[in-house]
Amino acid sequence: MNVTRTRTWVVGIGVTLLLLALLASLPLAARAQGPAPQGTAAALGTAFTYQGRLVVGGSPANGTYDFQFKLYNASTGGSQVGSTQTKNGVNVSSGLFSVELDFGDVFDGTALWLEVAVKKPGESSYTTLGRQKLTAMPFATYARKVPWSGLMNMPAGFADGKDDDTTYNAGTGLAIEVDNKFSILPSYRLPQGCQNSAIPIWNGTTWQCGTGQTGGGSSNAWLLLGNAGTNPSTNFLGTTDNQPLEVRVNNQRAMRIEPGSSPNLIGGYSGNSVASGVQGATIGGGGSSDSTCGSGGGSPCINQVTKDYGAVGGGYGNTASGKFATVGGGAVNTASGDISTVGGGGLNAASGTLATVSGGSSNAAGGNVATVGGGWGNKASGFGATVSGGITNTATVTGTTIGGGSDNLITDTAIYATIAGGYNITVTGQYAAVGG
Repeated sequence: MNVTRTRTWVVGIGVTLLLLALLASLPLAARAQGPAPQGTAAALGTAFTYQGRLVVGGSPANGTYDFQFKLYNASTGGSQVGSTQTKNGVNVSSGLFSVELDFGDVFDGTALWLEVAVKKPGESSYTTLGRQKLTAMPFATYARKVPWSGLMNMPAGFADGKDDDTTYNAGTGLAIEVDNKFSILPSYRLPQGCQNSAIPIWNGTTWQCGTGQTGGGSSNAWLLLGNAGTNPSTNFLGTTDNQPLEVRVNNQRAMRIEPGSSPNLIGGYSGNSVASGVQGATIGGGGSSDSTCGSGGGSPCINQVTKDYGAVGGGYGNTASGKFATVGGGAVNTASGDISTVGGGGLNAASGTLATVSGGSSNAAGGNVATVGGGWGNKASGFGATVSGGITNTATVTGTTIGGGSDNLITDTAIYATIAGGYNITVTGQYAAVGG
């Protein structure tokens, strides 16, 4: 390295004393390599932080410098230990700098000296600043691999290298043998002489081989090939606590039985549901993972019951939201009135108490005890009103009847009026009758 008369490098004793002071003040974990991963214990590395003060020409240095660090086993001469650590472009501010050094797993208790050399970037050679003896702090990494014989002040009972004076207690089914070895008592061991695929059965005191490939023996197991001599008052499939029971196919729920004073039965698609707190509800099956149902076509196509004792027989997108309401099947039908019924079809609604829509599409029985037999777009909104079928017929008032046809209307002034059929007929008078 080019050193002129006007440039003086000073690291020597000043750097070493500062280094040792910092090493003595930091916990060993602070010099491990890298941060510990979250949730895990990081292994202690071999790196440590070297911090020093560089003086050039009697003044603290500032700028970028290149450093080389070497370990030796003697203060002069001797042999190099570990690899040379070259640190280029080290920032020095007011004379202070810091680098991380890693000579590998070389600290084994042997005395070592650290040699430091420095140069400005672009210069061809380094100026060696001498060697300084390392104190005990870096050698703490040796504790990671210290042998048993190297420990001091060992507790009594460990001097022979064995933990042989600890008392152990064996739990149920276990025994303690020589040298504190645990073993399983014979009665708790699985039988070794069973036929292939036989299921071991616990009889209350010991394990025994099951009879056949599906278990059996004297246990209370249910067999794949059936059981004989069962008593329905004591033998059953199910739960004994307040938890639902599910039956699956291809690991997908096909039937769910929910506990209650009147249990709920939910069959079909796994998304079918009964509202919390409802009892006595039944969903026979159906339902779909599609999300094309509802008035806007964006609702899930599940079958659901939201009131006590409601029932949906099947189909998809059907809802029984009235107490004792029933939807037999079809698609996107709703029985929201108490004791109302939609037999099937699609997009039908029975919202009145005891109202009925037998089928068809887009029909509505909104009056209490009102009935729509079928057809399309028919409405029976009066009490006891009936539309037998046809298209877009409307019976709006008490006791009125439309037999069929299309676009026929009985207004809310024409109680007990009748239109037998025809097209675009309007009745406004009470007790009136139009044949068609």
